[in-house]
Amino acid sequence: MKIIKNLIKLIKNKKRILLAYSGGIDSTVLFYKLMDLKKIKKIKIRAIHINHQLHKNSIKWANHCFNNCKENSIPITIVKVIPNIKKFGIEGGARKARYDAIKNNILKNEILMTAQHQDDQCETFFLALKRSSGPKGLSCMPKKKKFFNNLLIRPFLEISKKKIYQIAKKNNLKWIEDNTNNNIKYERNFIRKKILVPLKKRWPFFIKNCCISAKLCSDQEKVIKDLLKFFFNKYLCKKNMLNINFLRKMNSKTINIILRTWIYLNSNNFFSIRKIEILKNTLIKNNNNFENKKIIFKKYEIRRYKEYIYWLNTIPSLKNIILSWFYPYNKIILPYNLGYLTKHNTYIKNSIKVKKPEFNELINIRFYYNKKIKLKKDKIKRKIKTVWQKYDIPPWERQKTPLLFYNCSFIGAINIFTTNKNKYDSKKYFYIKWFKNY
Repeated sequence: MKIIKNLIKLIKNKKRILLAYSGGIDSTVLFYKLMDLKKIKKIKIRAIHINHQLHKNSIKWANHCFNNCKENSIPITIVKVIPNIKKFGIEGGARKARYDAIKNNILKNEILMTAQHQDDQCETFFLALKRSSGPKGLSCMPKKKKFFNNLLIRPFLEISKKKIYQIAKKNNLKWIEDNTNNNIKYERNFIRKKILVPLKKRWPFFIKNCCISAKLCSDQEKVIKDLLKFFFNKYLCKKNMLNINFLRKMNSKTINIILRTWIYLNSNNFFSIRKIEILKNTLIKNNNNFENKKIIFKKYEIRRYKEYIYWLNTIPSLKNIILSWFYPYNKIILPYNLGYLTKHNTYIKNSIKVKKPEFNELINIRFYYNKKIKLKKDKIKRKIKTVWQKYDIPPWERQKTPLLFYNCSFIGAINIFTTNKNKYDSKKYFYIKWFKNY
């Protein structure tokens, strides 16, 4: 009855549940507990079984789950997947394929329910130790978490494997025995068989206390997250910018935590301690010639301009791209999701006012110009780099700002400035505006 009360508390007013049903003892016990819950609470239950096609009995297991659901009038979806073992390994590939399949089959407003238990949590703790994780990693699996646009609940996280086995035997349940669970070449099986067995023998309370430690790490992370949220709201101009002057007032360990959190907020990934140190030495501590330096991370890069570091999406070079823009100058889409340009007859904020092209002038958009230019009100020519600096444009923004040309004459940088080539009378002009996608 305690498990049922816990389930009611966890699902609250939600009425749709999708059970990840492997047919093993853990998901089988959860299956029957949900059947008990259904007798006292108005809920709809569906099951999903993922056939990883990695075992000779995989079809037999799928049939077992199908028949059990049929007997209990529970709809079930059976999905065959092909794990990418070469890229992620057997365990990682199976896990990714499984959750991708669930993501593609879960319905709106359904809760995903999985049967990980206390012993699984302890194994996860050891795997996090192996990866030299900090408190975030050692927090292990949360009981509740967001799953794409849905919710994932793990109601058995505080229940031991021994207790689950007792429930199964007491109720004469039938489940699948997967003999690969005894193969210690897999990391979890090695931890389960070779590490946790002697530890439980010596200290019967070890797994429970290990999970308490994970919970303490999780609580600590929540407190740090709240404090950092306050910090970021106060000292970040935008999500992708970080104030270096403020960072320099912190001690090194605090800077590490702030940087790791900032990187996670932008990418949902963590930097290693080594990469954090490289970031600090390259872009924060070093005050000389930092403008062209950057840290590459997957499809992102981190760069510095003046007293801020920026988190940026990496895009290919636009140096050789030329886009023709023909009359009547309807919206023109820029490459690599940079946004679009529009023509207007009246001024709108940040647009540039330009002359109407002559009959023999073709409007074209480029992203590179490296000659000296004269701004509209200037008396002398100056390097374009000096002009960019005058308008406080970071180097990476210069490389993706659309430049307006009439034939080969440079008219201006859209949204920013125009050159002395932009000469118009009181009637022959219009406005061009760049709408960014970032």
